[in-house]
Amino acid sequence: MSNDSKLITIYRSQNKADFLIIEALLNSAGIEYFSLNEGVQDLYGGLNIVSRGIEIQVAEENVETVTELINAEPQLTNPLWRTPYKELLWFAG
Repeated sequence: MSNDSKLITIYRSQNKADFLIIEALLNSAGIEYFSLNEGVQDLYGGLNIVSRGIEIQVAEENVETVTELINAEPQLTNPLWRTPYKELLWFAG
């Protein structure tokens, strides 16, 4: 991300779990981002009552790519529902 990139807020959440999912998506895609108010969440035992929530910002040129990434259907590499029943029993012991 260059120093003169305009940052656009693409996601805002009060829920730390939502933030962690979006953060993982961005990291896996190699997209640089900036998070605001992430540390405030921990001041009050997980309640973000001071700020408007955790915000994720990306460079303006990445907004379209990130929006598509967030809204895409999850692609599981080895979903159990495609595994034959006998193999699932092996996992269960």
